[in-house]
Amino acid sequence: MRLCIAVILSIVLFSCSSPRYVNSPAAYNATFFKERGDFKVAASGSINPGRIVQDIDGADSDGERNYSTGLDGQVAYALTNNFMVTVGGLYRNETDRFDEDELSSGSTGSKVKYKRYMVDAGVGFYLPMGRSKRHYFNIIAGAGFGNSRHTDYGMPDSVPTRMTRNYKANVAKFYLQPAFNFSFSEQFRMSLSPKISGLTFSNIKTDYSSVEESTLNLDGVRGRTMMVFEPSIFFQVGFKNADWIKLDIGMNFSTPPFYLNVSDDGGPELYSRGFLLSLGTSFYPFAGRNK
Repeated sequence: MRLCIAVILSIVLFSCSSPRYVNSPAAYNATFFKERGDFKVAASGSINPGRIVQDIDGADSDGERNYSTGLDGQVAYALTNNFMVTVGGLYRNETDRFDEDELSSGSTGSKVKYKRYMVDAGVGFYLPMGRSKRHYFNIIAGAGFGNSRHTDYGMPDSVPTRMTRNYKANVAKFYLQPAFNFSFSEQFRMSLSPKISGLTFSNIKTDYSSVEESTLNLDGVRGRTMMVFEPSIFFQVGFKNADWIKLDIGMNFSTPPFYLNVSDDGGPELYSRGFLLSLGTSFYPFAGRNK
């Protein structure tokens, strides 16, 4: 019963407010390594599927419209038959539009535009599951560093009492990412990964007043580590006689920060982008070298 009440409360708060997004999940790229010397280069594009059907600047009023697009890349190398290293990066371009403006009674709505950049590196361990050595478990611990910024616009632009606000911060992200990799054949693989991440914001520069930060709950990121759960489901499809190239399809999820972060006046929580779909390609230059 308590869980149901909490879920309903979060839905109500989210549907009648304009939350700010402090995190966007990285596109997950499973390595599928089996032995020393395995090497992978991957690139993908990510999108919020709502971008396909939602018109950010359309005349129709439905409370909230949003989209997120971006690029992700990863390089990974197996140092030994059990250890590997990874390096990755992401870029995000995001926009939200709301049919209300909590910072100005004179505005009929608001638009928030985000830019995010991050690079990360990790060290991992992998080993086979079962005697067949077709399926593997691996776990990676890593850290990423980057920048998150957004600009907050009142709508329409002609409202004189609504100034544009800017927010910029350095972001550090630490994560632990276990994964279960299943190779049903050389042409079809799947990976499940329950990832736990912690984010910290630093060197914050903003035009928001302290009252406005509190209204939007952005004051909640100061001096705090925000923990999020970022599970992913990943599919990889290959081609006969071309083991070196694979097509990647990923479904990447994220919860809001675990702690309750609702202002005294019932303002919005801080959120993560809840779901991103990624499509890309992985290259394995040394695939089949031992055949």
